[in-house]
Amino acid sequence: MVVFDGRCGFCTGAVRWLTRLDRSGRVRPVPCQRPGIPETLGLSRSECEAAAWAIEPDGRRHRGGAAMMAALAWAAGQPQLVSLYYLPVLRQAVDVLYRVIACLRPYLPGAVPHCDEYPDDCGGREGTSGGCKRP
Repeated sequence: MVVFDGRCGFCTGAVRWLTRLDRSGRVRPVPCQRPGIPETLGLSRSECEAAAWAIEPDGRRHRGGAAMMAALAWAAGQPQLVSLYYLPVLRQAVDVLYRVIACLRPYLPGAVPHCDEYPDDCGGREGTSGGCKRP
């Protein structure tokens, strides 16, 4: 499962791209605004709004850049590639890239935000403003 900001057009576009890449249905995107999602995963709403999360079937959680690496590895059908993120040089590069994209996402192209397209899926609650998120 990939928990993303459903009020962000860039984030929505990114998870849609991942699901198109994933021909076996391993990536299941879920907006963090969906009622009950943070609590079900043992996360707070602020944790979900601060960064993307990837949750493995065994419960292992990945946050931010690690979540994006995990989702990409799953979509490519190579889940073992998640371990590459934990190499120090790659981890540092991915985390910097994730922070830059998080700061710029309001200005990046994307899709119609999930919560705008499917408001009932987001419970009508206010989401994030799309600003710079700290990991």
